[in-house]
Amino acid sequence: MRLFTLMPLQAYKDTLEKAGRYVCDYSKNRQSARAGMSLSTITKDFHPPGHNASGGFFLQKQRIYDKIAQILLTKRNAMSRIGKLPVDIPAGVTITVGDKEITVAGPKGTLQVPVQENTTTKVEGNQIIVTRSDDEPKSRAWHGLQRALLNNAVTGVTKGFEKKLEINGVGFRLSGGPKEIEMALGFSHPVKYSAPEGIELKTDKMTITVSGIDKQKVGQVAAEIRALKKPEPYKGKGIKYADEVIIRKAGKAGKK
Repeated sequence: MRLFTLMPLQAYKDTLEKAGRYVCDYSKNRQSARAGMSLSTITKDFHPPGHNASGGFFLQKQRIYDKIAQILLTKRNAMSRIGKLPVDIPAGVTITVGDKEITVAGPKGTLQVPVQENTTTKVEGNQIIVTRSDDEPKSRAWHGLQRALLNNAVTGVTKGFEKKLEINGVGFRLSGGPKEIEMALGFSHPVKYSAPEGIELKTDKMTITVSGIDKQKVGQVAAEIRALKKPEPYKGKGIKYADEVIIRKAGKAGKK
């Protein structure tokens, strides 16, 4: 792929788009290409802007184009690796599919999942099946997103989500919960944080546990608390995720 560095970025993007158009037209009329037919007919008149089509230089480039075309032709009609997986519905969970949102109700609460464009959600037995209307790139992305959101909602109303943070620093203190916590983080004033609706904060010594049924909201609250005093790289003082590794710096060497 080093040869592509000779091309401007926009020319490289146009090249890939043109390859995609050739593959689309070719796959409609020549499905037998999947069985091993040469793809040189796709790229024989396919030249990068500003380059001559003759000589070994273009032959090297054409091999790259053939490879791109083969990958696109193979994957164009492939199902999303995430979207095609069904979501199992545990006991006690109810799924209601609406026009604009899908309601997921369970033992821990209720969540609304927005309906993504070009996707269809059906409940078949004890599973949620998500399909898409076409194979356009955006539809493939929405397909996987819709399934992931539904899976997170089902997990949230049954098991819930949590994130743990640790406070490190001499003189730092932590107290409060479950809706508001107060921290001493080395400032001239105490720092308070109030949890939004649906989020619970638990404190244990110097550890904060953020829990709730909405995965996005749990992650957002944890990120906001961490941002109050980000960990510094010399002594590691600050608020970090429990599983976060802080890369330390050596600092300045003292005089000898």
